[in-house]
Amino acid sequence: MKNAALSECGVHLVSGWLTGIEPATSGATVRRSNQLSYSHHNTGPQTQQTQQTQQINETNRLEPPMKAQTEFRHLLSGGDRRSIADSWRVRALIEQRPSRVKTLAALTADEDWLVAQRALDLLEKLAHEHPEWVAPYKKVFIGPLAESDKWEIRLQIVRALPLFRWTAAESKRMERILLENVAFPQTFVRAWALDSLATLSERKAKLLPVVLLHLEAFAQSSSKALQARARAIRARLAERL
Repeated sequence: MKNAALSECGVHLVSGWLTGIEPATSGATVRRSNQLSYSHHNTGPQTQQTQQTQQINETNRLEPPMKAQTEFRHLLSGGDRRSIADSWRVRALIEQRPSRVKTLAALTADEDWLVAQRALDLLEKLAHEHPEWVAPYKKVFIGPLAESDKWEIRLQIVRALPLFRWTAAESKRMERILLENVAFPQTFVRAWALDSLATLSERKAKLLPVVLLHLEAFAQSSSKALQARARAIRARLAERL
């Protein structure tokens, strides 16, 4: 049994002597082999497979950015504003390798507004579950897209803003975006802008009076969506009021 184990390690016991890669040693050394670690590893098929797997992983890690961006853009293209194209496939690819969030963030500047909107939508969804993945690219939410004339883009922005920590200067910009969108014509944008302001007021108390003022206006609105959002916000703030 002992001889077989030594043989598998590339070491052979011949007439009481240990031979192999190392020079022959005495029988006493054989008895102390565990302490002196004279066993050797082969480079058989299993080792070669491990090396190949490592090479594949390294290749994947160094995936060309342009290749990934082209693939993502293709998956996010097509259809009309009611469609999300193949967003679910892009999300699956990102969840396999979170570093691809960088590629997704770059597509928010795409010339096709639907591609940009779908990329932003995915960023917002990912930020709810993995804010640390999206945080390095959070400035896309306070950049030029915040001035978009497309309500879908504004909706994703106002929903995402409270999910991150901002510098003092960034916070001013972020609060300004939310306050502007509370008065935006599209109902969902207005509702979620106020919801996000309410969330921020938990960290910044001076925003609470503004939130309460708009809550009253929402409650008096003819819009069922605004009334419902006002009730949800009031319930959340109940302990502070």
